[in-house]
Amino acid sequence: MARDTASNRISNNTTDFYDAIAEYYPYFYRDWETQLQREGLSLRAIFRNKGVERILDASCGAGTQAVSLAQLGFSVVAADPSPGMLRQANQIAEQYGVTDRVEFHRSGFLELQDVVSGPFDAIVSKGNALPHLLLDDEIETTLLIFFDLLRPG
Repeated sequence: MARDTASNRISNNTTDFYDAIAEYYPYFYRDWETQLQREGLSLRAIFRNKGVERILDASCGAGTQAVSLAQLGFSVVAADPSPGMLRQANQIAEQYGVTDRVEFHRSGFLELQDVVSGPFDAIVSKGNALPHLLLDDEIETTLLIFFDLLRPG
């Protein structure tokens, strides 16, 4: 964590860390295949009967949710600030044959509106991505961006 003296803001750049662990990420789980199935099925249960077809995974990491949702037929736009994690997610999407249903973009939360186009029926951000935002205005701005990217209703 560092302080940017020009803007007096705190920087919590975690990209190097996530780039370093990206290729090992599936090994964090005892059974990667089962984890993917569980992620997709649990989210599908939440989305059932709500008209969800297009989803933004705003912190896709290695693609745990993005790939599993694509396997279930959802259209997914997946974003992450880590090039390493995006490479891993793309490889996993290729492995599972869902590259036609997942669109990957390099972006953090605060840049999403410059990189992806809504509207989305749902936005997910699982794991520990939101706690990387350290300032209240970053959290508020992120939530407003999510709101703006969602379809009305």
